[in-house]
Formats: sequence, structure tokens, C-alpha cells
Amino acid sequence: TLTSTFGQRIHGPPGHGPPPPPPGPHPSYFNVSGAGSASWNGQYVFTANNMYVSTNSKCATNGPCALYPFEGVWRLAIDGKELFYIAGKNSALPPLSSSGWTQANGSLPLPTLTAGPMQ
Repeated sequence: TLTSTFGQRIHGPPGHGPPPPPPGPHPSYFNVSGAGSASWNGQYVFTANNMYVSTNSKCATNGPCALYPFEGVWRLAIDGKELFYIAGKNSALPPLSSSGWTQANGSLPLPTLTAGPMQ
């Protein structure tokens, strides 16, 4: 709604994607499980635009489910549209334990992540 109706984004200026993660090795994917909003569970694969995108075909229809950092906060969100889970820890990688995540517009329980091999 913000983007299509008002021309606004919730993650930064219009037309700009999330910033790249810190340089260096990163996992090739993350597996997300246990999220109360089940469409957020599944594998998130690292993409050329420096975010992890879900391979779950049941993910949200108004944009890809994505895992990415923005201003020190990791997000499970539809980029530029809606936040579902956030992790306020300023780190190069998202928290793996559900205790590191906070509910935004997602349902409880909170997600747990498992990192794939580093690349």
C-alpha cells in the first residue's frame, strides 16, 4: 500500500533496495522453521541483490518473502512492503535462535534459522 498508493517504502528511499550485507563470506542459504506464519518457513537462497529470497511457493503473493539486513536490523519481510519478524541485533548474520527474533506482523511462535554452507 505504501509503495503503490503513496509512493513510499518502509525500508528506505523509493527505488532503492536494502543495503548489501558486510563484505566477506556468507551462508549460501538459510532454512527458516517454526514460524507461526507458516508461509515464512522454508529455504531462503542468497541472491545477486544481496538478500535471501524464499523458495517457498506459498509465500506472500504481493512480493517475495525475503531475509535481509537494513540499518543493523535483520528482517523477514516483503521488501519495501511489510515486516513480519525482526531481529534488532547489529550483526553480520541473522540470529539462529528464535529468542533473537521479535514479532512484527507475523504470528507466534518466532522463527528459528539454520545456516547453509559459507560461500
